[in-house]
Amino acid sequence: MDPAAYPPVMLEEYAQPTAPTNILTTPMSPQSFAQAYPAVYNSFLGRKNDKSPLIRSAWTTAIGRIILTSAGGIGLSREDEATLVAGLAEKLNDADERVRIAAVKAVGGFGFHDIATKLASSGDVNKTGSVLCSLADRSRDRKHAVRVEGMTTISKIWGVAAGEIAAGNETVTALLGAIPSRIFYAYYANDQDVNVLLDHVMFEHLLPLSYPPLKSKGIKNANGESQQATDDSFDPNTARVQRLLILVRSLDPKAKKAFFALQARQKTFRNVITTFLTKCEEYNGGVMDGNEKEIKQKLTAVIQWLVALLPDSLRASADLWKFAKMHDRRAYHLIRCTMDPIEDFKTVHKAVKEFAKRIEAAPGAPAGLLETMIPLIYRAGSIVYNQSNLPAILEFSRNDAKGLGATAHELLNEISERNPDIFKAQVKDLCKLLIEAAPTATKANDVGSVKTLKSCAAFAKKFPDDIPKDKPFVQALVAFAKFGSPAKAAKHAVTILISTTARKEVHARDLLTWATKDWTYGEDHYLTKLACISQLNLLAPTVMDEFHDPILGITSQQVLLQYRTTPSSTDRSWVDDAAVDSECEAKTWSLKALVNRLRVVTDPASAAELAPPVYKLLLTILSNEGELSKTASTPKHHKSRLRLLAAHLLLKLSTTKAFDAQLSPKSFLRLATVAQDALFPVRRSFIDKLQKYLVLNRLPTRFYVIPFLLAFEPEAHFRASAATWLKSRARALQGPVGGGGGALEATLPRLLSLLAHHPDYSPEPADLLDTAQYLLFFITSVATEDNLGLLYKYAERVKQARDALDPSSENIYVLAELAMAVLRKWEARRGWAMQAYAGRLGMARELFAKMPDHKAAQETAERVFLPEGVEEGVEEVVRRGEKRGKRAAGEGGSRQGRGRGFRLLLRRRG
Repeated sequence: MDPAAYPPVMLEEYAQPTAPTNILTTPMSPQSFAQAYPAVYNSFLGRKNDKSPLIRSAWTTAIGRIILTSAGGIGLSREDEATLVAGLAEKLNDADERVRIAAVKAVGGFGFHDIATKLASSGDVNKTGSVLCSLADRSRDRKHAVRVEGMTTISKIWGVAAGEIAAGNETVTALLGAIPSRIFYAYYANDQDVNVLLDHVMFEHLLPLSYPPLKSKGIKNANGESQQATDDSFDPNTARVQRLLILVRSLDPKAKKAFFALQARQKTFRNVITTFLTKCEEYNGGVMDGNEKEIKQKLTAVIQWLVALLPDSLRASADLWKFAKMHDRRAYHLIRCTMDPIEDFKTVHKAVKEFAKRIEAAPGAPAGLLETMIPLIYRAGSIVYNQSNLPAILEFSRNDAKGLGATAHELLNEISERNPDIFKAQVKDLCKLLIEAAPTATKANDVGSVKTLKSCAAFAKKFPDDIPKDKPFVQALVAFAKFGSPAKAAKHAVTILISTTARKEVHARDLLTWATKDWTYGEDHYLTKLACISQLNLLAPTVMDEFHDPILGITSQQVLLQYRTTPSSTDRSWVDDAAVDSECEAKTWSLKALVNRLRVVTDPASAAELAPPVYKLLLTILSNEGELSKTASTPKHHKSRLRLLAAHLLLKLSTTKAFDAQLSPKSFLRLATVAQDALFPVRRSFIDKLQKYLVLNRLPTRFYVIPFLLAFEPEAHFRASAATWLKSRARALQGPVGGGGGALEATLPRLLSLLAHHPDYSPEPADLLDTAQYLLFFITSVATEDNLGLLYKYAERVKQARDALDPSSENIYVLAELAMAVLRKWEARRGWAMQAYAGRLGMARELFAKMPDHKAAQETAERVFLPEGVEEGVEEVVRRGEKRGKRAAGEGGSRQGRGRGFRLLLRRRG
């Protein structure tokens, strides 16, 4: 199987089997062996469970050959073939890695046609127990050798099947279409070996650099006859982009997030490797004229950053130092070519090929140097987000060929946000599309224009000078701002208009005059007017002061406080974006308008004056489960949308320091429990937004406490994904233990305070054991042998303080002792040796106060607050948690039960 073959292989092109003519391959007997010697055959089948892994491996290899050759050409009955295929699927999950590797290699020996017609008979890639599903599971096998074979084989299968998927073959799509998602799930393992394997698989099998050939020579047609492809019939950029779009379209949300995360790192790696090459030039192969110590220190720092993201850091470090000592200027130039955003794909591909050949031929290069350098080039290279790909992506977004238009728009938006450097050359073409698609009062724009506007808006924020400012384009933007549909079109048009034009205030005033004059619900583009008002609140605050009263009247009196949709017993609790009705959308834009007006306030005194009414409104929505009125009743799907929006807006406001102070500890707790909302879409969207802001360092560190409330999350993959993210952030934010550790270690006291005031808190022993699950989730995500003593010290410090939120409460002392018990049991289970922490640790003043006197401190220290019997129960909780963690690591997450700790989900919501 060659995933880089062009044209892609089609099933109909496979030759039909013919009668064998070679005497050596012709069966001596036409009779089935299984029928002639049933006892021997059954004994052979029984060897699949032999106690020797060597025999099981040999059996698996033989089974693969029997299925592939249809028993040497004699043929297999449907029942016999099903039995053998089931045996092969079983061996893909064998306890011994040698057997699993043999099974993967057996599958790898099949051609595309045989996979689609024989192995696929046991089920598609998502059907548990099928050959394809078991093979996909090997891409996250606990043994690296199996992972390599498994991920390589399954990715080759999809690469070869991509032609049939592109052609719309529903059978092949159903069988194999989910393979890329299964591959990119491995990203969440957060393992450096897996990440490097993903790099290779992505650019060698899923999206091979050599696909399609840069020049199409004598392509063979279905009859095997050679035909010369002309420039008109063959465009490598279009073919490559089509495969890219088919790959992205096939990804589910979780896998797509991983794919885009892999592409988003390109800019960071490009900057670091550019620095590395500069320092290599200064190092000059070890011969320096001056500043030798400083040059070595800087080169060392860059190398350490790079090798921290590779599997074998010691070997990788030695390889990179060897590369620096080689001082190959041509190699430097080739690497820069692969990363340059202005280079076309052909240049990038040739540079990668030449670099690989050059390193392989270099006499002084160590054997593993290329193995170290290629993943770095894949990560830093302009491969997916390439100058050559953009015109083809634009064309797909325009003509929606093969139904790839929406995916093309999605990719354009990612490029404009993540890597706008390569977007500059195509932005004029996008603007021309908008001019052609501009709406009028009587003519609507096409839906694709909204995504084009979104891409242009993201680009305009970063490079306003590169956006055209000619009259036709400005008029088109004004038209979208007034008549765009859906209303998001107006939002993006206003963003471009205000970000790039010289007459910003004039345009803003004209639009506001139009939007506020005789505004009536349900008439004359009323949603577009609300979206326009909302965005101008953010981008033109000085002009907004002139329209404050009419805007407040529209958003509050005419929208938020009105109830036009009558609830029904058949209402769903949640609807997708496309199904949101007009009233809910109007309230969404009105809430955003009020918050946007607040976001532009920079003066702390003004912020303190203007923020309370807005915060009261948002927190009321959260407290009342999305209900705004005390008397009227709101449909369920409105309430779920409004409470999610309120949570998002509170997060957005907290990215500004002046407004974060407005979120009191009590209000913070109410916001945090959105992570335990009854509806999964609300929980997931809230956590996604929270994680995004935290990764960008836009939120204070206290917000890291919220994801730990997912300890009882019933959606297994969501919980596993959150746990992986927390572990990754714990490593990224890790600080010296002697200096108080990193941000997540310091979160433990905040978590104890939050749990002490959580609506589900109960001092009953059984309920405290449920609470211990939260602490165990924290410890498994954050604790190491090095920082265990630090975490224990934080728990002790909580017991030495008084609850600042409720001085009479003893809940924090109970939980502090519970945390110490969990830490001790975890230490024993892991076989660690806790080192006592001797440093001083600060505590959050808004949560913890000093003891009133020494006597109170002494009494608290001597008293045992944890009920009798709880510590013994903690040992069982830790044992089960460790066991579940191991199972989750091997299976991608285990389903959580809805225990008491997740009771908040079961309350009346939606």
